Amino acid sequence: MIPDIQNEKPKYGFSLISVGLGGLRIPRSILENSSNTEFSNIKVSIYISLPHNQRGIHVSRSYEAIENILKDTPLNIWDLSRRIAESTLRLNNYSNRVIVKLSGKVIEFSDVLNPIESEDFILTYTLKRNSEDIYTLSVRAYGMTACPCAYEVSKKLTNNNSIVTHTQRAIGIVKLKTRNIIPNGIHEVAELIRSSMSMRLHVKLKRNEEAKELIKVSRNLKFTEDVVREILHKLTLMKSLSDDVKVMVKVVSFESIHPYNVEAKHTATLGRLRKLSNSCDMV
Repeated sequence: MIPDIQNEKPKYGFSLISVGLGGLRIPRSILENSSNTEFSNIKVSIYISLPHNQRGIHVSRSYEAIENILKDTPLNIWDLSRRIAESTLRLNNYSNRVIVKLSGKVIEFSDVLNPIESEDFILTYTLKRNSEDIYTLSVRAYGMTACPCAYEVSKKLTNNNSIVTHTQRAIGIVKLKTRNIIPNGIHEVAELIRSSMSMRLHVKLKRNEEAKELIKVSRNLKFTEDVVREILHKLTLMKSLSDDVKVMVKVVSFESIHPYNVEAKHTATLGRLRKLSNSCDMV
């Protein structure tokens, strides 16, 4: 009989909250694409809890959990993460919790000015044997910020003869912790981030198009703090999100004239944000 070393008792009897395989690339065909979006560079990580009396996990079972789902693909990311988690728990009866993490990039094909846009995502699904579960969706998208302070000061110093400011690329990150799926969540959140910046990023701009976009930026100047607040406000308007959703918003501006980045961040429940939005203190 082949020995099962993993089932041996460990030398030190500590339980471990997370053991597993990380960063396994899977075919993009495993996920559903729409007519104007495509998934790319998809990776999956699977982690399970390990009891104090079990020396190691059976790593091959984590891959088997994925294999069991392949024949039913393509699936949306919510169903895929849930089914991998359920399969993993069935194959590992000594574990009480599984975490499945799907990550990758979504490529979007849109209008003429922006033929291609993309965003990064991480979907983490945690499932306990008592059926308690939670999704955490993290979406990262890019844009540009333009400083309102430098703009106004340059106007003052030159009697409006020279109006300049500094611009920089910025990244917006939104993390949502929820018990429910958000069917079009990646696209909605990415679009929400991009539309909150001073300007979207463009893959291709002709000279006249570039000039027109920069002229528009002068009417949409924003601090990093402004972008975070606008994203928070737009999240309160998403009807697919319930009040108990936990929200984290972070924006990092890669400063062009400073040797550092500017960061702003906020966390709250959506219910708390909506309450503040409806209060008389909001302007």
